[in-house]
Amino acid sequence: MAIIKGFKSTDVWHAFILNSFATAMAVIAALFFKDFWDQKDQKDRAPINKRRVIVVFITTFVAAFLAYTALHVVFGFGGGMLVQT
Repeated sequence: MAIIKGFKSTDVWHAFILNSFATAMAVIAALFFKDFWDQKDQKDRAPINKRRVIVVFITTFVAAFLAYTALHVVFGFGGGMLVQT
């Protein structure tokens, strides 16, 4: 059951956006847990900087989107990401 209805990867650009979100979320989760485990041994943990998380998310999203677009232009990548309407 989708929360946002009507945004399926029925064309290449929707597929790239959805995959870029997935990549950005994975990187944010990895960085969050890395920071958590790095600070685990320290007694005074610094609070999570929300601005840093947002900047890393947006940067990762744009980088992933540009990577998918470059692969599409050069190799025709992305056709297998599409779903049936």
